[in-house]
Amino acid sequence: MTAAAPALGLGGFIAASDLAACLPVLLRALGWRGNPRHVAEALPHFAETLDLTGLRNVMATLGYRSRGERLRLNALDSRLMPCLFLPDRGPAMVVFGAEGRLLTVFDGLEGGERELVNPSMAGTAYFFVASENDEVVAQSTAQWFRQTLVRYRPLFWQAFAVTFALNILALATPMFVRSVYDQVIGSGSLTM
Repeated sequence: MTAAAPALGLGGFIAASDLAACLPVLLRALGWRGNPRHVAEALPHFAETLDLTGLRNVMATLGYRSRGERLRLNALDSRLMPCLFLPDRGPAMVVFGAEGRLLTVFDGLEGGERELVNPSMAGTAYFFVASENDEVVAQSTAQWFRQTLVRYRPLFWQAFAVTFALNILALATPMFVRSVYDQVIGSGSLTM
């Protein structure tokens, strides 16, 4: 799934994997009319290749919800197309449509469209649906912040718990020193 793909520029990002090659094609197939700059800003930073998690995060940032479903490619409902299909063996592909037993797909490894006749390969299909708000990029700061909080809520709770535990441990030393000064030195008791 991470084999080298033909170079495809999009917002300054050079496709280095089959998933990265599928990203602009999937966006065009879904009818996304945003600026390539928004895609470049949504791409993961400090990553050499685009993996599945990165692609789904980019799509979420651009305003698309996604869900995955295990199935065989010939059992794919045409009403759910276009979609991203990750076969168990082979490169990622964008499935455009079906006419009878013939499927039109974009192959992420070869970088071009091809037709498959009654394909029975198994894999996971990812379906993308635009969020209710079409102007996701133009959202206010409060909406963006709220969506980020909801999206990463479990991580925020974990960070809060770790921070709380570390602060309790950091208070242990000053509390011990204070009790020594108050009870031992203040009373002048050498036995204590």
